[in-house]
Amino acid sequence: MWDTGLCCRGDTPFCSEECKQEQIDMDEAMEKNRNLCSSMRALRKKDQRKSEDYPFRTGTVAAA
Repeated sequence: MWDTGLCCRGDTPFCSEECKQEQIDMDEAMEKNRNLCSSMRALRKKDQRKSEDYPFRTGTVAAA
C-alpha cells in the first residue's frame, strides 16, 4: 500500500513512512551542504576583498 501523504517539497508518493523519512533526511542533508557551500563562498569573497586592501607582491627574495 502506498503512503498517500505527500512531501511538502514535491508530489512524490512514498511506499512507507520510513521511505518518506529517509528522503526528508537526505533532502535536509543536501540543504545543509548547500548552505555550508554558500557560507564558504561568502567567506572566500570576504578574504579576497580583505587582501585587496593590503596589496603585496609574492615571489622569491634573494639575500647575499
